[in-house]
Amino acid sequence: MHKIFIVSSIAAFSLCVLSANCFAKEEAKMPIDQVTNFWERKLIQPSVIYNGGEIYKLENEFPLNKKSHIAAEESTKYFKKSNYAQGLILIEGGKIVYEDYKNPGSEEKYFYSQSIAKSLVSLAFGKALCGGYVRDIDMKASEIVPELINSNLGRSTIRQLLTMSSGLYWTKFVGWPEYKFNGIGVKKDGSIHKSGEAPVTFGKISVDGILFGRGISNLKEINVAEPGRYFVYKAYDPIAIGKIIQVSTKRTVADFFSEEIWKNIGAESVSYWTKDKNGSNLTNAGFAARLRDYGRLAIWIIEHREKNDCFGKYLKESTSKQIGNNRIHESVGDSVYSGPNWRGYGYFWWTDHKDGVPGFFGKGYAGQHLGINPNTKKIIIKFSSQEDTGSGGVYDIFKKWNKNY
Repeated sequence: MHKIFIVSSIAAFSLCVLSANCFAKEEAKMPIDQVTNFWERKLIQPSVIYNGGEIYKLENEFPLNKKSHIAAEESTKYFKKSNYAQGLILIEGGKIVYEDYKNPGSEEKYFYSQSIAKSLVSLAFGKALCGGYVRDIDMKASEIVPELINSNLGRSTIRQLLTMSSGLYWTKFVGWPEYKFNGIGVKKDGSIHKSGEAPVTFGKISVDGILFGRGISNLKEINVAEPGRYFVYKAYDPIAIGKIIQVSTKRTVADFFSEEIWKNIGAESVSYWTKDKNGSNLTNAGFAARLRDYGRLAIWIIEHREKNDCFGKYLKESTSKQIGNNRIHESVGDSVYSGPNWRGYGYFWWTDHKDGVPGFFGKGYAGQHLGINPNTKKIIIKFSSQEDTGSGGVYDIFKKWNKNY
């Protein structure tokens, strides 16, 4: 049996301290324990997403072909060098090429995704559309959720929400806007929460409150651009899509995702999704699963993307460039220009990497990557507490592994 490359976390940390090749820049970060244990001490516990049926067996690839052997070696070097990565897996053709974890990550832990959850919401919407729950991707969002009509969220088409082009606000902090008054929730020190995950998990605000309550009325800037004009990375657009799924299917996003997707991928375990005090799921973030089950989901996406049915066509469309990721006028501020290495955006998937990284990616805050190349059936998944910058990272590994396949 092929040996999976394992590294001790103590050796990895000491090696980075002693090496001149440590990553030079530190970026977005989250507490290391929350990568795999996000809901500990939270007031509102998440929805359980049940698996079902036969488990898809992921075996180790052996022997490795030359390209995969090099990819495994490069992954070992990267994992040793990184202070932050807690789980990394490479899969080709349904078999594991490389897999490793650092404490507190492990095979049994549930890795909490930030914005990778947006990509999963896109999958759920595709199922709602193809299942006849939603009439048309170009209908106005307010036709399904009338309460959205008082902002650009309701005036946008569903397609415009899926491409983050509602024009609701200019992003100020990783997809979130700037607030006035008590904003989306007040911390113990009196400061305003910049993002919605904590207020939701502590019961301070609901999904409805974000979409058409205090979360809208306290926006410092609102309806700043005509819907469809600009791609601006935002939290509210995918939260609105989640509400559309809930209203149209008459089920929570977690329940719908379970029935239509999770029970069909051969998952080995349940997964979880953040919910509010009313039971609605927060759909800009908050999904957690075991690393191998993320891999099984990616395999399922590749398989269904090849089909010529409604969902297969939707997957091809949603994982292809639908809108350009362009820098808006400098007066708006750099925070709206997210994912600068990616030139395109599909329906909550990043596309067209400027340095030729193949395929499409779900990306999340603090260095989360779900990369899929449907042409080679190669997958790379990494979760961490902070993004590593510099050469030799996930993008370089994936690019070299797929080159001249």
